[in-house]
Parts: sequence; C-alpha cells; structure tokens
Amino acid sequence: MLACPAGKRHDLGLLCFALALREHGWRITFLGADTPSDTLAETVAGLAPEAVVLGVVGPALLAPV
Repeated sequence: MLACPAGKRHDLGLLCFALALREHGWRITFLGADTPSDTLAETVAGLAPEAVVLGVVGPALLAPV
C-alpha cells in the first residue's frame, strides 16, 4: 500500500515507485496524495498489506504525532 500522508501532495515519485513494483508482480493499493491518517489506518486494518510505503519529500515531515 502506498500513500502520501495528510498535507503532502507530492505523489509523482510514489506513483513511479508503485508502477515499478507492479512491473515486478506486486499488487498495489495506491491511496495517493494527502491521505488522512484515519483513512490510512482504516485501509491498513482492512487490507492487512505486506508493506506500507509513505511518500514524503524529506524525513523531517515524518515527525511523531
């Protein structure tokens, strides 16, 4: 599962990564840009993905909440 956290709108790199994974046989759930944390949590709980990838521009954007 791939998503950009809430407030983050730069999803082009994440989309390219998703396409590369798909090319290698991965099934992809792409939530896209500006994904609310509630939506992210509900989708993870419902789908139980093998991996969750969050796309951000810099590590400082992943400050704990």
